[in-house]
Amino acid sequence: MLAVFMGLQHNFYLFNKASMRLIYKFLMLIIVLSMKHKFRLSIAPITTITP
Repeated sequence: MLAVFMGLQHNFYLFNKASMRLIYKFLMLIIVLSMKHKFRLSIAPITTITP
């Protein structure tokens, strides 16, 4: 019983690690996209003024 529990815990740990990496990548992607969007918004007035 203990061995099964340890195995489940190990699998859960691996799954948790993988999902955390996935969530981290997803968050980084969102941050990068939002930063690009903000950058584009801050640059937009300049580009409209200068032809």
